[in-house]
Amino acid sequence: MSGALYDQLGEALRAQRERFGADAFDNRRRVISLLADSLPEARREIRAIASALDEGAMEALSSVERRLLGMEMDRQADKLEQSVGLRPDLAKQVIRALAYALDLGPPPSVYEAAPAPSAPPAQDWAGMSQPTAAASYHPPPSHSASLAPGISPTHYAPQQPHAPQQPAQSPLGLEKVLFTFQGTPITRLHGAIAAGVVALGVLALPLLGNGGATPSPHALPDVQLSDAGYAGEMHDTGVQAKDSLESNVGSPTPITVPGGQRITTKQVVDMMRADANVILIDVLVDPHNVTAQGARYVPAAGQPGGFNDAAQAQTVQALRNLTGGRNDRPLVFFCAGAACWESYNAVLRARAAGYTRLYWYRGGLASWRAAGLPMQNLPPPTN
Repeated sequence: MSGALYDQLGEALRAQRERFGADAFDNRRRVISLLADSLPEARREIRAIASALDEGAMEALSSVERRLLGMEMDRQADKLEQSVGLRPDLAKQVIRALAYALDLGPPPSVYEAAPAPSAPPAQDWAGMSQPTAAASYHPPPSHSASLAPGISPTHYAPQQPHAPQQPAQSPLGLEKVLFTFQGTPITRLHGAIAAGVVALGVLALPLLGNGGATPSPHALPDVQLSDAGYAGEMHDTGVQAKDSLESNVGSPTPITVPGGQRITTKQVVDMMRADANVILIDVLVDPHNVTAQGARYVPAAGQPGGFNDAAQAQTVQALRNLTGGRNDRPLVFFCAGAACWESYNAVLRARAAGYTRLYWYRGGLASWRAAGLPMQNLPPPTN
């Protein structure tokens, strides 16, 4: 099932919470009735939501410490699988929708894509759990070490074995093999071509910047965006700004940040279209495999702690690599949404590192997705 439908369920649940307050999910009958009215085509998914409410998933997610949230989400998904027979991928989507409704994470579609089942699901229910063959995957180097305690690293797609390459026939008959590369013989002609490519690369080195890539305009669709914002990014919760790093990163945020400028989704897109030097930086530690198009990934920057800790040293090094040592590059930090302090922390860490053009995209992934803007696969962390 596409994550888009679970995004809609999460939005509908969030709307109920905003309408009825902290007790919105105590009245199960009302919750299910309103979901059925707004999304009648999601009958089976709503039944799964109802099962999660019966199992106490909302209460469990609301009360868990943020650093243990990933572990608790996995536990609740396993509980749904065991108690009502949901397939693991669907159980995870249900729990992600609930977490999103509670402002504890991004929309379900932001997380990793669920693996396809080995057999078609049954038509009379969302799907019974089926054993699947274990697929090999390769975790990214050093990424797991940067995750908060209790957060599971994102799974990566299995790599398909490459078919053996056949030796290429030189059109000019120059078949003397000089050496082999990844099983392909390199002839005299190939060697000459390779030497030319290397020479061009050496000549281009002085032009490279921005971590080894030439700055270029960000390719974003020409769409009209609202000045009113998306997914509550402009909502003032009354929380006061502060100069210290926040440890309760999954709670409502202030409307301003010291040393930086809060910007909306429309302002982020306008900046990226106008200035190729803008660096969009995802700092969300929680597992997710897609992010805003054009973003880089620096998870250390959003960590709580102090300005002299290991996370600060990692942040300083990553930002130096991204900016080429220029402290006047415009940096835009974001995380899950308006109830995520990690991007706020990142602005404070960047300010302490001496950067002068800092922007806080408070709406983050939730607002970006709500605006219908394009996504990309999450890149490896910048070191």
